[in-house]
Amino acid sequence: PSVAVAASYRSWLSAGLTFQVVKGWAKFNQAVWGGMTSGTDPAFDAVAHVDVTSKATPTAVLGVTVRPTPRLALGVSYRPRWTFDATGTLTTDLPPSAMAIGAHQVGTSTGFVLREADVVRLGAKWTHNARLLVEGDVVYENWSPLSTIEIHPQNIHVVSDNFGTDRVLQNIIFPKDFESTFSLRAGGDYVLVPGRLTVRGGLLYERSAIPQSSTNVDFGNWDRYMVALGASVPVLWWLTVDVAYAHHFIPSRTVTNSTAVQVVSPCLTPGCTDPAPTVIGNGTYDASLDVFSLAIRVALDARRASP
Repeated sequence: PSVAVAASYRSWLSAGLTFQVVKGWAKFNQAVWGGMTSGTDPAFDAVAHVDVTSKATPTAVLGVTVRPTPRLALGVSYRPRWTFDATGTLTTDLPPSAMAIGAHQVGTSTGFVLREADVVRLGAKWTHNARLLVEGDVVYENWSPLSTIEIHPQNIHVVSDNFGTDRVLQNIIFPKDFESTFSLRAGGDYVLVPGRLTVRGGLLYERSAIPQSSTNVDFGNWDRYMVALGASVPVLWWLTVDVAYAHHFIPSRTVTNSTAVQVVSPCLTPGCTDPAPTVIGNGTYDASLDVFSLAIRVALDARRASP
């Protein structure tokens, strides 16, 4: 939910402030290594299910637009960082090897924390004439607060009835070490057939905030290039249909220095120590993204007259 206030001074300056309350949900599965020694084998993997809901978190977006000439508009906006701080449940499907020693989980409550970025946007729009406008934007995102993603079990125990052992499940930390990044965007609209058809296109380059060593399958957001095409077709004087398509070209990444390692289940055999986690993030990563958009706009301005 958002509440916004805005004001303008003459024709050259305007500003707005949007207050927001963010509430979100996260639901995902995580493989957990349950072998007695280091290694990888799905037969020894438990599967943890995390289902959490965040607290209501306040944030805001501040924007200012300056129009030095009637054709040129310059804008800047800022959204501060905020923390996705959630609570919910962590449940586990155990492999046969764990069930054979009478292993089971006691308690399900967990916390979950990740940190969002500060975002600064700078933009310029040039209206060449009634048929053509072009825009350019630079977006800076400070992702350095997202150094880790953390699961905080709340008094969850892993117990073996056969051995009589009881281990507390410690915090699960996923190192991310995200970095500050930027993106460059350019696009334009052209009225190809006045009153009938407007076409548009855009380009994007975004540098990844994810260092090579932190590459993983959870976020496929490394360096990318995007090409987008779109059009608007007025169907009636009060009804317009917008369509768009964008393809993101994402180069492959080959990782040899990964910091992504297994989550390891506590060892329940008396006197044993937990096995060292195996590095699982090395390899070659490929990704692609296609976005299709369809929108219907209805003009509710009573001052607009029908043809």
